[in-house]
Amino acid sequence: MTSLTQAAPNSALSFRLSALAETLLQIGRRSSIRRQTVRELSALSDRDLKDLGIFRCDIRAIAAEAARNA
Repeated sequence: MTSLTQAAPNSALSFRLSALAETLLQIGRRSSIRRQTVRELSALSDRDLKDLGIFRCDIRAIAAEAARNA
């Protein structure tokens, strides 16, 4: 019978690599949220944006804030 043993990441290098991978995933998630927010807000009409109190020139800043808070 064959068994597979997987060691827990206990060395400093594996811990750092795990942290790096998690950071990269978080950057990817935030970037995706930012792009989606820009896409959705850009699709709104000027009237809809005005109703929300958003100027078209503020869309990127709003998207960046949404990604930071995610």
